[in-house]
Amino acid sequence: MVDKGSTSDNWRQVFADIGQSLGFSGGGKKKPAPKTLPQLPSEPKEEKEVKVVKQRANVSKKETNIVQNELPESQVPEQEPQKSQLPLPKIQLSKRKKITLGLILVIAVAVWNFREDIFAPWPPAPNVVAAYDGGRITIEDVEKHLASLVDDEESQKQLRSPQGYGLIVQEMITDEIVRRWQTNRKPDQDKEFSHVMKHITEEINLDELHAQMHKGQLGVTEGDIGAYYEANKKDFGEKTLTDVREEIKTKLQSEKEDLFVQNYITGLKNKASITQDLAILAVPAPADWELKNYYDANKAKYLVKAQATVQEMRFPKGADEKKVKEKTEQLLSKIRSGSDFGQVYQETMGAQLPQSGDIKVKGEQSSPYDEAVFRLDPGQISNVIADTDAFAIVRLISKEPEREQSFEEVRSQVQTAVLAETEKKYFTDNADRTLFTVNGKRFTLGEFWEEYQELPVTFLASYPGTEGKQALVEKIIERLLLYEDSLSQVSQTDTKERKDEMRLKVLAQMLEQEEVDEKIKIEDKDLQDYYNKNKAELVMPAKSKVRQIVIRAGGSDSATDDEHKKAFEKANEAYKKLVPGPLKKGEDFASVAKQYSEDEETKEKGGEVVEWVAEEMNFLGEITKHQYHEQVQAIPKGQIGPPFEANGYIYIVEVLDRAEPEQLEFEDSKEFIRERLTQQKHQELSEQLSSKLMKDAKVVIYTRTLKKIKPPETK
Repeated sequence: MVDKGSTSDNWRQVFADIGQSLGFSGGGKKKPAPKTLPQLPSEPKEEKEVKVVKQRANVSKKETNIVQNELPESQVPEQEPQKSQLPLPKIQLSKRKKITLGLILVIAVAVWNFREDIFAPWPPAPNVVAAYDGGRITIEDVEKHLASLVDDEESQKQLRSPQGYGLIVQEMITDEIVRRWQTNRKPDQDKEFSHVMKHITEEINLDELHAQMHKGQLGVTEGDIGAYYEANKKDFGEKTLTDVREEIKTKLQSEKEDLFVQNYITGLKNKASITQDLAILAVPAPADWELKNYYDANKAKYLVKAQATVQEMRFPKGADEKKVKEKTEQLLSKIRSGSDFGQVYQETMGAQLPQSGDIKVKGEQSSPYDEAVFRLDPGQISNVIADTDAFAIVRLISKEPEREQSFEEVRSQVQTAVLAETEKKYFTDNADRTLFTVNGKRFTLGEFWEEYQELPVTFLASYPGTEGKQALVEKIIERLLLYEDSLSQVSQTDTKERKDEMRLKVLAQMLEQEEVDEKIKIEDKDLQDYYNKNKAELVMPAKSKVRQIVIRAGGSDSATDDEHKKAFEKANEAYKKLVPGPLKKGEDFASVAKQYSEDEETKEKGGEVVEWVAEEMNFLGEITKHQYHEQVQAIPKGQIGPPFEANGYIYIVEVLDRAEPEQLEFEDSKEFIRERLTQQKHQELSEQLSSKLMKDAKVVIYTRTLKKIKPPETK
């Protein structure tokens, strides 16, 4: 019999793990950020396993009023009428008063510098580090908690400090608050809780399995290094085995790790009983008549609003609105009298007049602005326009009336919209069909679709269309096989304390989901408002078509200076062959790439990168690649840039072609905007929830006790 009911637990975890493994910490509404609640007051600390928020103390400043005796008025010379006629007080202090005043100032400075120690609350006992409504946490409690969760002695030492213990204290108070919520909420009965718990258990076991997989099994022998050198001797030119030993070792180590994982998963697949029907992921393409029917019913969506291209001078109204308006009218009068608009612009604004102008879409500005601008003829200059926050003088360059786009113009947009509706209906109608089975456990098309819809748009961009969904299913199957294998290899009793802690993290996630995620509502109006205000930022970045040579920058993070130096010497050697100098012709890029590049994917293609290289719209995805993208965009089209290092590799890049930045339309940017607004609202509500929970629990952290903890001595 196929076990259908018990498999959904593993199913959702697999989606979450795949997203996490690719660097996406956000995503579906069922996977909030792990255990960010609550944020506790303490001294500045580094964030390690939990998020720490420093609570700022509000310190009131006392004002000291010094009463001074007025002296008789002095005579004010008549020849200086600009000076004040008020008496100038003179203060005379005795030596004793000066000493007293000095002592007061010294004491005030000392109190200010040591205010946290002076005003910090005193613990009820010397070993108490924190208290909350109904309980205390002692140093002994912290040490016990640390020992139960961190097995490695070296890691424990790193946490034995005031800052480290502060982190653990906050973790423990968070656990207590979540336990109280659990008592009232009783979430253990929730279906979602069981799903997330399965995910957390799997996460622990996979981490431990990963360590077992690599322990002592991936060494590179001297024989391996020598054999590789002999087989590829021509690629190393005059370099000896000693010169390239570390380079070969790093390369073989990387290949062995990749091969080990691939072979391990292949072995699991060979031993497992797997059935797949990936063909049912293919959604029938909508017919042409369906597209036209949709277009006819939604023509209003495809109207192009009236647009005007203008040059303008804007002057913020500021505090003296009347004065700003008068100045603007004077400039307009100057232009009407024959002065050149561009010359007046340069004199007034301190910059050259942009010749291309700005595009104004009707309806996106204030009514007075639109009415004034859209009744102008090309070349005409407006009267002074009282806009919302400024006065403006506008010269119209050109304008386009509102028009209805033809079906052919918007065919691709219509197709995307209709396909989304078709896809939703298809997966709903076929929800109970079996997509695949793993060792007798059945996974349906409906289960896949339910989880697929909750993945972030930026993640789904990596798995487009039917082929993308099929590739995603393959990853799911691999993840399930690793999970089942880990259950049989990893001792369950060894991780009991960690599982309890993970369980509390899941409860914290659920608390946050109920109190934060479910209250986040982003309306279409919010999306449109954000787009209108931030249109200039919503631009598809410039992209480049490139060929590249990739060389490991001396290996891993532990690479020595010598290894790093040799890697750059190799890169410079390749670059000199490509760009030998003035009046000299460089060698063919493809030939040099095949000789020097260490990227197997592009090496055999002469260094050509299939996809266009561009900055990613997703901030998290761009973080790790920004340095590379920045360097590539700085290389002119048709040229080869000098070697540069990024993310542990040295690159030599030739830019073959380049496409300029492109303005994103509202429909194309809606989902990106929705994600951004959701993140902003999530952070705002999370902070409010944290403050409330902290206040309700009456949490106090005794920094006096924490400061007594001495870090372990370093040898």
